[in-house]
Amino acid sequence: MGHESISEVPCEVAPGMFNDEVVVLIELPSGEVVTGLFDRSYVSFEGQLDKNAEIEGKFGVEIIEEDRDTVLIQFTGNPGLHLINGFPRARVPKDFLLPQVESVSK
Repeated sequence: MGHESISEVPCEVAPGMFNDEVVVLIELPSGEVVTGLFDRSYVSFEGQLDKNAEIEGKFGVEIIEEDRDTVLIQFTGNPGLHLINGFPRARVPKDFLLPQVESVSK
């Protein structure tokens, strides 16, 4: 089994039915849209969720496999994953992943 690392991809976020869940829409570079219902802990976003509009967010993914130009990602939350549309894994260009920001302590 290979080493898995964590990254994030851009997404749109809307409120779920309960306070601890959100609806996530991830538009892949291929044009496919992955939609799912996830625990809030897998998504980061700023601002207040509004039932009438999605807001921009970041969704955690695991990098399962990497080659020169692409990565195979798995959407985190599995097995608590509740995909409405799409698959738990997708191959995407490396530049689809969001840059990781390291925190610096002073």
